[in-house]
Amino acid sequence: MQKIWQAHKITGLAVLLLLVFILTILIACNKDEYLIPEMVMVKAGNFQMGDEVGDLWNGCRPVHTVTLTYDFWVGKYPITFAEYDDSCQSTERDQAYDHLWGREERPVIYVIPGLP
Repeated sequence: MQKIWQAHKITGLAVLLLLVFILTILIACNKDEYLIPEMVMVKAGNFQMGDEVGDLWNGCRPVHTVTLTYDFWVGKYPITFAEYDDSCQSTERDQAYDHLWGREERPVIYVIPGLP
């Protein structure tokens, strides 16, 4: 259970860092227009997570309880490759790898915070 908690804590932190990074880029790129994504609060508490049917990869089993120990804000909508690629172009950063699954309006994946 401890390994699961650590993995989710790191994932949550990575998502938060990504949102802060993108918000900072959006504000820095255009000081006249502030593009602030719509956010929703995720309240602390417990929820069940996992594969109930058995059709996902083994890392999704068994169904288990996840505990969020604090409230946090997260973007209501995913950031797309198109949005992220625009921010990369304006900041001269490398684009995230899409594993040849496609880009444009797909949610961005494999973003590693802190890398140039």
